[in-house]
Amino acid sequence: MKRIFQYGFALALAACSFAACSDDDTGENGVKTDVTLSPSTSLTGVSFSANTLNVSNNGIYPSASIAVKKADGSALSGVTLQVELSNNSASEEWCQIEPKNNALQFTVQPYEGGEAARSIDVRLTGSGNGVSINPFTFKIVQAPTPKSAEAHILDFSIPEQTQPAEIDYEKMTITVNVPFGTDVTALTPEIEISAGASVSPASGEAQDFSQPVKYTVTAEDGITRQEYQAAVVVEEEKSHEAEILEFTVPGQIGKAEIGENTVKAVMKAGTNLSSLAPVIKVSEGAKISPASGSTQDFSQPVKYTVTAEDSKTTREYTVTLTVGGEVVLDTSAEPAAGVTLSGNNYTVVAGGAAAATTVKVSLTYSGSPIADLTGYTFAVEATDAKSGAAAAWVKVSQVDASGAFTFTVDPNADENARRATIAVSCTDNSGAKLFGSGSVGISQDGTEVGAQLIELIDVPGGRFLQGDSPDPTSVIGNARYCNLTSFSIGKYEVTQAQFEEVMGFNPSEFKKDGATHPVESVSIWDAMQFCDELSKREGYTTFYNLSDIQYGQDGSGRILTATRNCDMSATGYRLPTLAEWEYAAKGGAEGIAQYSYLYAGGDNPLEMGWWRENEGEKTHPVGEKPANPIGIHDMCGNVGEWNHDWYERPYMSDFPSTDEVTDPFGPDEPCDADDLAFIRGGDYDTSSEWNLRITYWSLQAGGIDMNPNNMCRQSGIGFRVVIRR
Repeated sequence: MKRIFQYGFALALAACSFAACSDDDTGENGVKTDVTLSPSTSLTGVSFSANTLNVSNNGIYPSASIAVKKADGSALSGVTLQVELSNNSASEEWCQIEPKNNALQFTVQPYEGGEAARSIDVRLTGSGNGVSINPFTFKIVQAPTPKSAEAHILDFSIPEQTQPAEIDYEKMTITVNVPFGTDVTALTPEIEISAGASVSPASGEAQDFSQPVKYTVTAEDGITRQEYQAAVVVEEEKSHEAEILEFTVPGQIGKAEIGENTVKAVMKAGTNLSSLAPVIKVSEGAKISPASGSTQDFSQPVKYTVTAEDSKTTREYTVTLTVGGEVVLDTSAEPAAGVTLSGNNYTVVAGGAAAATTVKVSLTYSGSPIADLTGYTFAVEATDAKSGAAAAWVKVSQVDASGAFTFTVDPNADENARRATIAVSCTDNSGAKLFGSGSVGISQDGTEVGAQLIELIDVPGGRFLQGDSPDPTSVIGNARYCNLTSFSIGKYEVTQAQFEEVMGFNPSEFKKDGATHPVESVSIWDAMQFCDELSKREGYTTFYNLSDIQYGQDGSGRILTATRNCDMSATGYRLPTLAEWEYAAKGGAEGIAQYSYLYAGGDNPLEMGWWRENEGEKTHPVGEKPANPIGIHDMCGNVGEWNHDWYERPYMSDFPSTDEVTDPFGPDEPCDADDLAFIRGGDYDTSSEWNLRITYWSLQAGGIDMNPNNMCRQSGIGFRVVIRR
């Protein structure tokens, strides 16, 4: 009985005591005395009842020491204690009591099995120092740990699975995905279940999963049961294709040459190859490393690895970029009579045929001009912007020995304006050098003024507080009073069909959704150019008169940047100013007097506009949401709308509330390098209803971010037009 179980539980006694029987007599060892046991009140897991010490399996401190005292509570000293255990056929297996320093050291092993409680009888005696202890007896009883009622499948795995099993504890189902082609008639799942439980069929037994298999889990208590339906889903066959389909780098000349394991592309003269971020299209479902859009040093060939959807098939490509040359078109020569030049765009009057206009051609290679054009072959082509076919109405010559060509334009008998692009390409006879094409634009008005394309709403002028709101918390900085002249504004945002009819192309991200959706993915320069082209079409004088136009290299026709030369006396179309847009959104003077809506036409953002809570991740046809008090639609959500004003701080300290202005247009030039302009109304991707409020505005660079990863943001920007009658 000397062995101590190190992992056992100790007995603890409650703050009560048991006394031995007393006969008030003296024995041969001295005065007889009754004793009590005095446990620590901090010990838990035991209780006394009817001379029985009940011991639990939880919360018992190991090797608990219980003091032995005289019945009156005084200390017992100099007495040697003796303990006898009886009724305990296996006392060495679970319980030890060791006398020590007028105390009993208890150690009890956990009781994890069995159906009934186990017990022992304890008899305590002792003598010494003239004292003899009257025998003190008590019983120790320990109940077994209750059996668990847990009956769960915790994990279900098959060696063939492609991802962890999905266990639904509400529906009691298990779903496992396996690759295409897997034989499901003999799969061997490994099953983890609740402690002490059992499962049938057993873990590790092969099963036919052509149909769902029922598994029954029985808890440790033998009573509780749960049934699961385990189904194996065979995935569709994954593609083995691992190819680079398209490879595009900013500054790239033409299309990349994609071979079996190589990609070759030629860059414009002067391109720095050490830091380029190509956009790469690969086979459906495949992945590429390094990733598309990541910046790489192409001073040396770069290796790319394409991994197919099946995660097994791979192909390695070596990408080589070289610096080539470009065709430069010099438009400094005086155009012929009837032809005007703005930037690199020639405008031809609508009347008779224009006289031949000369354009000078030059070449550069690796940033240096090529003086001798001998041995180079030029091709000059005119393409109609609307049809995409050859522009038969533009006659072009080939490049002559002096490095120049001419163009003439046939009379325009159509009432609609027409546009074309003249592109000049060049290669040398050896094919060793590739040159990027140079281009100029050709525009010609129609012979008659066409019908009005944009439906307009007349907005009578008036005085209003710009920046105010019925919700005091939504006022952005200081407000100011504005006096506005009457104007007319588009009933709807400009649609894709309207933009394409005027401009000859459609840059929209969501063009497949329909012509009645608002045009988007336009720069502020695209919007201004549209206003001028629409003005020409309908016989008005142009307002913006863009020059120094730079187009993107993606072939979309979008303008990256330009210079505007506003004619404040012009009669034509333009973008609404900040003040005009807000005034119209509030319903003009009449709407402001009768209504105080948070949004253009109402106080419910879900009812008044398309945004992230209801849009379905795309734009919607114009006019589907209710109009505001004066009949204007979609001034909250769908697409954000460019305003005329360059960035300034109209609601902040620059304009205290005491200021009062008339027809404010903002600064003549942008005050930052990014051409920051204002966006009003929020868009389909707006996450907060705050951004849809009439008084809310945001800022956006006026140009187009050519990084395809950012195109989603650009797709949220469109515009509507205004005109003063």
